[in-house]
Amino acid sequence: MLKKLILAVLILLIFIACDDGKVNVNIKDGEEGGDCYNNGTCDDGLICDDGKCIEDISKDDSDTSNTSEEDNDDNDTGNTGDTGNTGNTGDSGNTGDSGNSGDSGNTGNTGDTGNTGDTGNTGNTGNTGDTGDTVSDDTTDNNNDSDNELDDNDLIDIDEIIDLDDIVDDSDVFDNPCEPNPCIAISNSDGICTSNEDLFTCGCNTGFKWDGSICKSHNEFAFVVSGGWHTCGIALDQKLRCWGSNYHGQLGINSTLEKCSPEKVDDYLWIAISAGNDHTCGIRKTDNKLYCWGDNNFGELGYNLPVSEEYKTIPGKVNNNSWKEVTAGSIHTCGIINDGTLYCWGHGTYGELGDGTIFSKSTPTKIGNDKWLEISAGSGYACGIKEDRKLYCWGTNNYGELGMGTSGVDENKTTPTKVNDDEWLNVYLGRSHTCGIKKSDSRLYCWGWNYYGQLGDGTGGDETNDNNKLVPTLVNSSWTILSAGGYNTCGIDKEKKELYCWGRNNLGQVGTGTCDSLNYGSPVRVEFTY
Repeated sequence: MLKKLILAVLILLIFIACDDGKVNVNIKDGEEGGDCYNNGTCDDGLICDDGKCIEDISKDDSDTSNTSEEDNDDNDTGNTGDTGNTGNTGDSGNTGDSGNSGDSGNTGNTGDTGNTGDTGNTGNTGNTGDTGDTVSDDTTDNNNDSDNELDDNDLIDIDEIIDLDDIVDDSDVFDNPCEPNPCIAISNSDGICTSNEDLFTCGCNTGFKWDGSICKSHNEFAFVVSGGWHTCGIALDQKLRCWGSNYHGQLGINSTLEKCSPEKVDDYLWIAISAGNDHTCGIRKTDNKLYCWGDNNFGELGYNLPVSEEYKTIPGKVNNNSWKEVTAGSIHTCGIINDGTLYCWGHGTYGELGDGTIFSKSTPTKIGNDKWLEISAGSGYACGIKEDRKLYCWGTNNYGELGMGTSGVDENKTTPTKVNDDEWLNVYLGRSHTCGIKKSDSRLYCWGWNYYGQLGDGTGGDETNDNNKLVPTLVNSSWTILSAGGYNTCGIDKEKKELYCWGRNNLGQVGTGTCDSLNYGSPVRVEFTY
């Protein structure tokens, strides 16, 4: 832009000094076409007429008559300036009676050999100026017999003064990618365009970010869990968001309205979250205390509600212990306190509390003296990883969810039972299906119920064949963080760091933005807009 401005100023200055692009040449006093001297005279060969110097026509006639016919022919040759021999004719001009023809020889220094000098502009005629040594250059200029009007040879070509290519380098000039503004036509853009040479960036509305060509909804979660018919996740800002069914207040948003896209619970920071069938539990960062909300029909919240309240629509504190992990099953809950001790509470009919009984508990109950690294609860069963990295499961085993190669009501376990001799990094339980990541290959394995495609291997979801797996089965997917819900599963892609869900979506639990009745046997990207 600066170079273009400099160019415009230069051209303007040139045209101020020019007329129609041609440079004006000032005519001096005493010259032909100029004003007469104060004494009423003009330069040699000119006379003063009405204040202006003009050619003395009568003088030309007398000069011609004083020369011989032969000399006159020679001088005519000099006037035309067609040949280099005209230089010699300047000498013959000195023989004229009046001597004026000698003056004509003087003008030969400027190339004008005749009094008219119309054609004597050739370089060769300049050689005839041998007789003009007594006349100064100024006199020569004064004797230059030219017309008042300038011919094309006397004009200055602007292109010879300014080389535009030297001023404006095409390599330094680029089109502004923000003109016209491309952001106006981009969905969810605020219309603000920022250019960087030939690239542009669009500003996006709240809840969206620029992704190179579109304003993309935020999809950055640190952790996500799936419940019976709802899902919750902790975003990168450590705020808790939940969506899906909310009949018993399990979303924690102080209402019972379902949400088909993520809804922020509160402004607290959270470090752990787990979703059950109709209840949710999480650990806040500020105090490491455990909070639960939603349905409490079997004591799954871990604290007693007033008789008039069947459920809790906002987070409520369980006790004063400091917790490092929590898991919500369908209607029971387990957690690990800071010293590694395991506690469970809620429904216990299938032995899912792991205390060797089939009774329900309304407050946290200690399970043995072993130290645990991880715990996860499903529908009527639970699995956990001890300090030795071995996987243990207990409770119901109707669909092979315990992963021991058997299934049926007679295969229930009331205490923690080892699955196999493999070492495990993580374990995730849904309603009746289980997923885990082995330490040996860091790959995902799932087993149990697959009626709605909740194993994510593409073999389920048509509701005509369960395709259950009774032992850990490799799933052809790569996930860093995973959660198995009641009828669906969610995970964060290892490469893209984005959230995907699959399985049943009748109440919006897959997070597609619609609450349809479709089953998703393969992962689907989740989006939210704030």
